[in-house]
Amino acid sequence: MAAPPESTNAPNAGGIASGLPKCYAFKNWLQEYAEKADLPAPEYHTVKEGPAHEPVFRSTVAIDGAKYDSLPGFSNRMAAEQSAAEAALMEILESIPTTKRIPADVRLKLIP
Repeated sequence: MAAPPESTNAPNAGGIASGLPKCYAFKNWLQEYAEKADLPAPEYHTVKEGPAHEPVFRSTVAIDGAKYDSLPGFSNRMAAEQSAAEAALMEILESIPTTKRIPADVRLKLIP
């Protein structure tokens, strides 16, 4: 039997540990980044393709005038949106000096 996904122990906005598996926390972290950087909330656009009995999802998230695409081929909308949020966060971390744009408490969650 496979082990469950590793959970985050990082506190949420209320200071309570979220308990979300890390693979489901990227949307939350991107939302926190947007709020703390005084940016509009991220907007997700998700496309469902393929036959009804075997749909495939892909997603794009727009934040601060930039768009970030998910990896292709997810079996559900939630996973595609998490992938897009992860892509956005990773690109933001690489392109912007983190000490200037990402608040320390959010940055600590993103960098292992």
